Amino acid sequence: MRRPAGRLRPDEWTLIFSRAHDVFREPYPEGRDALRLQVRPREGPHMETMAFSFPLATRDSAELELQALDGSAG
Repeated sequence: MRRPAGRLRPDEWTLIFSRAHDVFREPYPEGRDALRLQVRPREGPHMETMAFSFPLATRDSAELELQALDGSAG
């Protein structure tokens, strides 16, 4: 997915992990969130596939990096 040139993207995204696993191609099932996080996107290298990683993890916290087709949200 490519963004049109000059189009601004939000400074903050909502990343949702849902309990609803059986809803392919259906509207988002409100109220079935397992976890909802506010994250700040940042530019990253081009990726052909989606990848999740935890580049920094301690006993009490972790940094999740989600790399998608055209960047990353950390």
